[in-house]
Amino acid sequence: MGVRDRVQRAIEAPTAEAQKLLAETPHADPYERLSVLVSGWFRGLAAALEELAVEIDAMREQSHVPVVHETRPPFASGEAKDDVHEHSEPAPRVESGEGAGEAVLADRARASRAETRAIREERGE
Repeated sequence: MGVRDRVQRAIEAPTAEAQKLLAETPHADPYERLSVLVSGWFRGLAAALEELAVEIDAMREQSHVPVVHETRPPFASGEAKDDVHEHSEPAPRVESGEGAGEAVLADRARASRAETRAIREERGE
């Protein structure tokens, strides 16, 4: 069974259960019916996300890709996210995104943040 089938079944089971419960309680008020329906969908989506997470873990094990965890401390209360890389030099632009590594993408993001900051300063924001 493929990933798509597992995800679809993960969604279908809780939503079908919610539909069955709604059929058994035809005289429930509209808010209760909506609550049951939404709950079924949320449980289905949660199960689908779990299936996807299991598949991603399996793919990582097969390809031996290490999981990278963020080690930087969270932002201070007064520190803006755009100000984190304020002192770093913007990297030159890379026109082709194909084959770009994480370092190149990080440099492009830094350069984009610097450009955005410059535009905001020009506007006086």
